[in-house]
Amino acid sequence: MQKSDSPSGLSLPLPVALRRQLKAAFLKEQRCRLPSLPLAAVAFLAWELRRIFKRALVLVAANAVLQDDLLRSLAALGGQEAAALLSFAARSPRRHRAADSSGERLQVLSQLQAGLARPLLVTCEQALAQPVPAADLLRARSLHLRLAEEYDPQALLSALEALGYAPVPEVQFRSQVALRGGGLLDIWPSTARAPLRLEFFGTKIESMRLFDAADQRSFARQTSVSIPPADELILLRNQPQARSSLSAYLPAETIYFWLPPENEPAAAGRAAAAPEGSEALPHTAQIQQELAAQPAVWQCLAGADSAGTDFWRAAPMLEPGFQALDTLGAPPRRLFEPDIFAAHRQQWLARLSAEVRRGGRVYVFFEAPG
Repeated sequence: MQKSDSPSGLSLPLPVALRRQLKAAFLKEQRCRLPSLPLAAVAFLAWELRRIFKRALVLVAANAVLQDDLLRSLAALGGQEAAALLSFAARSPRRHRAADSSGERLQVLSQLQAGLARPLLVTCEQALAQPVPAADLLRARSLHLRLAEEYDPQALLSALEALGYAPVPEVQFRSQVALRGGGLLDIWPSTARAPLRLEFFGTKIESMRLFDAADQRSFARQTSVSIPPADELILLRNQPQARSSLSAYLPAETIYFWLPPENEPAAAGRAAAAPEGSEALPHTAQIQQELAAQPAVWQCLAGADSAGTDFWRAAPMLEPGFQALDTLGAPPRRLFEPDIFAAHRQQWLARLSAEVRRGGRVYVFFEAPG
């Protein structure tokens, strides 16, 4: 197989006709529709759209379950481009998950804020609708520490508590801080996979290193660190006027690829669910209309049967030319006899070869766990 710049490193480009149709629809209408597709095909298309048009891409699933399924398919097809893949989940209403989910969301916002090139972000309608802190506020309210600089440990502890970090005797989870004897201050940033230990000589940071919370062993020295708030809700509650959206963190030239649930009417009356006691979130259709007002944004909807709003009914309907061929089929009873299995497989491959000889291009997607 020939090498290419496709994510997997193999030559699997979209058909030229489909690329032309997509380009024409995006340039003229800023949006298009596609028929319902298997998740693996959606993931393949997402990587190809990002590659062909050199844009950031956001895959918006209807719910968190579909988001997780998409993430697995995207990761499997990402290859050398997998570092660009991000997942932005909805805030969890469950207390035991709240710190982790908020930290993961803040980590994604920080990566986008740092200018990650052409990210491919998978999210869900609820997460996209939930407000986030404005980028300027998030940057201003984060603590930026450097090795060998002067900080008063007690004042630093107070500053971390103001950012929502819980003071404890020993850090065991994210968003905790512990001022220990011997000039040690342990912090587990909300966005970090491991806690950080600062060692002071008076008010000077002499050592800054990551450590294992289980055995307390250090494993990586640091020279600087940025510590965001423990929870984005702290910023949203204290400064509600500084609320923003996930879209504000993304480049102007971004493709939004919408994936509604199968056989469900369109987003016309569907609002993202909000935890009990919180404010109502905007309808998905409202978000799509707001994005349409941005001339550099392109949108695509997979699932023609879900185009229940005027916005999507007016969008060009494209046919990618994907046809479901016969699958490998039910195995024969004597599958485990090598000769019988080999013959069964060869018959299936022969059907695919015949399709190629007729001028078709065959993509094989295996949708299975792992």
